[in-house]
Amino acid sequence: MKSSPVNWLCDPLPGYTEPPVAPLLPLGDPQILVDKNVRPSPLSKTVYQLFWKLNGFWGFYKSLTPEKLEKLLRTVNVRLPGLYSPIISATLLLEHSQYTTNDWLSRATALVLAAQSFYEDLMKGRLEQDNIKGMPLEMGEYPNLFGTVLAVEGTHVTFLKNRDPKYLLVISNGWYYCVPLAKDFQKLRNILETCYLDSQNRESALHNSIGWITATENRVQFFAWKRLRKNPLFRAELEKINDIFLTLCLDSPVVPESDNDAARFIHIDNPGNRFYLSGTQLVVFANAVAGVIFNFTAYIDGNPMSRFANELYK
Repeated sequence: MKSSPVNWLCDPLPGYTEPPVAPLLPLGDPQILVDKNVRPSPLSKTVYQLFWKLNGFWGFYKSLTPEKLEKLLRTVNVRLPGLYSPIISATLLLEHSQYTTNDWLSRATALVLAAQSFYEDLMKGRLEQDNIKGMPLEMGEYPNLFGTVLAVEGTHVTFLKNRDPKYLLVISNGWYYCVPLAKDFQKLRNILETCYLDSQNRESALHNSIGWITATENRVQFFAWKRLRKNPLFRAELEKINDIFLTLCLDSPVVPESDNDAARFIHIDNPGNRFYLSGTQLVVFANAVAGVIFNFTAYIDGNPMSRFANELYK
């Protein structure tokens, strides 16, 4: 199944209760002014109403219903192009595990398997629904952790999703490997070890990989991807990357001295070993310390980030 442009930013998921739709406040409600730190008065109310009418928002808002607003929130992507990922993405450092320096590839394997298990439980409705004081919260952002990639063509950015991804993107020493997903621990570990050893037998690509491009601002990426897409071989390879489950970055032989060093290194200090267009990137160091980079433009927010990281550690 190939990736396709997103129709739903928050997927309707079977097995979970939809949260109540957000209410619409009347435009004349004083609370709107209070929320903007404006003292309610006849003058401030008149000025705000005039502003809303002049910019067209008044007519738009009057036509809204809670149901229409809900559909807009689920289908209209207001975060694009959003390519400057190191600035707008978030990194979470995972708790240290029982794995040691000699077993760091085993931790990488365990994390990928845990991610697959989480995705399966999510899509089959087996996860406990997020809630606050008994009120169900949105679960539709969780699928964005998996099979999501930003695709750049010219000055247009498309948010792609694949709900049946078959591949894992492994990056090691600046080299990119699109490998089949496996659910057997030893089989997957062997695949990762093969990628790692192959990358170590090659000249380092850390200073000239496409990871550097994915870490730059929008304007630079528009120019770079336009040039790269003229190469038929590159376009074919990029099609494979667009169908990945997530990205795994093997950052050996790096051994961070502290949690702060690890978090900084994960987020920005090794762009040649990253693919910032990926929705989710797992990063594992040579001492088995690990973390996750989440792409904000892929509609991955606080709840999915925190819960996914917690479930990975379990």
